[in-house]
Amino acid sequence: MSCVPAVEWDSFVNILSAAMNISVNRLKRWEGNKLDFFGNSISLSGRVLDYLWQKNGMIAANIANNDTPGYKSRYMTFEDVLKRNLERVRNGSSSDIRKAIGNTRGVIHTTEQESVRLDGNNVQIEAEYLEQARVQLQYEYQLKLLNSELSQLRTAIKG
Repeated sequence: MSCVPAVEWDSFVNILSAAMNISVNRLKRWEGNKLDFFGNSISLSGRVLDYLWQKNGMIAANIANNDTPGYKSRYMTFEDVLKRNLERVRNGSSSDIRKAIGNTRGVIHTTEQESVRLDGNNVQIEAEYLEQARVQLQYEYQLKLLNSELSQLRTAIKG
C-alpha cells in the first residue's frame, strides 16, 4: 500500500470505484503497483484539469476587466512547477510521485507589460479570447484522456 494517508487513499479508491462502477473490494485487490500506476496517471489528469479550470477563470476575469482603468491582466503557469516537483522525486516511489503531483499548484502572475491605452489597462482582448479557446480545447482533451484511462483500468480490473 502507498504512503498516502489512509483516509486520503480510501477516498480516492471510493471515488474511483463509483466513477468506474466497480465494487470497492474488487478495486482494493488491485492496490499496490498496478493501482499506483493508474492512480498517479489519474491524479495527474485531475491536477491538470484543476489547473485548466482555474486558468479559464482567470482568463474570464481578464476579459471581464477589459474596461477597468488600471487593471493589469494576469496569467497562470503550471508546467514548470510540475516539472520541478517531479524532478525532485525522480527516483522516488510511486507514492512520492503522487505527493509531488498533489502538491503542484498553478502560479499566478501579473502581466507587467506597458499599456498602450490611456487608462493603464493592459488587457489584450483578442489574445485573451484566443487563449480561452486554447484552454477549453485542452480541457476537453484532458477529459477524454481521463475517460480513456478509467476505461482501461475498468477493463483491466474486470478482466
